[in-house]
Amino acid sequence: MRGPAAYQRFSGLKKDVRTIATDQIRRLERAMVAQRRWTGAEFRDLFVAHPVLWHIVRRLVWAVYEDAGAREDGAQAGESVLRTAFRVAEDRSFATVDDDTFELADDDAVGLVHPAAPGRGGDRVGRGVRRLRDPANRSRSWDARFYRLTDDERGAVALHRFGGVKFPTTRVFGLEHRGWRRGDPQDAGVQGWIERALPDGRTIVAELEPGIIVGVPDDWPQQQITKVWLNPKRDGSWRGDNGLPLGRLDAVDASELLRDLTEVTNA
Repeated sequence: MRGPAAYQRFSGLKKDVRTIATDQIRRLERAMVAQRRWTGAEFRDLFVAHPVLWHIVRRLVWAVYEDAGAREDGAQAGESVLRTAFRVAEDRSFATVDDDTFELADDDAVGLVHPAAPGRGGDRVGRGVRRLRDPANRSRSWDARFYRLTDDERGAVALHRFGGVKFPTTRVFGLEHRGWRRGDPQDAGVQGWIERALPDGRTIVAELEPGIIVGVPDDWPQQQITKVWLNPKRDGSWRGDNGLPLGRLDAVDASELLRDLTEVTNA
């Protein structure tokens, strides 16, 4: 009886590990999108030393970031800039894009590399990051696909790329798993927009037509996104009369915005 019992226990542990891994991959993806940073000491303790997480961590591209305020390369104030990309080796040491040993300082700012923002180190850094990627890895932080605003869109205060495209209302609900929320109900309980808060206190707003009725979300089965704009505040009027130029979005936030709405509208 010891054999079957041990096998059942082992099968249960395998299932638990798969569940944990799936949850952690989603958490890391959210951290990548939010441009979350950890200190070098936290990175070692929370990820590299973890008996399960480190197997995921070593398949991802990480980097040390620095405040753009310390740079003179045109980066926006408050924007963090990739300094050195690295990976976690099989022996839990660190290696650069050239496979040189990399020493991570305890006070370094560490984060995942988003495909839309490989850094400002030029083509060499971009090629190096791609070299670190494992084609067999399915995590989106390794996906070379990303989205950019056009030059005209960067100078505009409203995005109309998705205008006129009808899509099922149910797809709006899926955005809530990616950090979006429905706006506050207005007249007749209609939620006329969806929004996603940015780490710096601003908000991306996408206006919906006809909107979603609270309590009966399937009453209007189809929606259109009439306009997308950047609210300089976390709250306030939802109409984009005082929207900021879309070029004020950094590359990561712009890519995530376009990716989410492209998938929702199938544009």
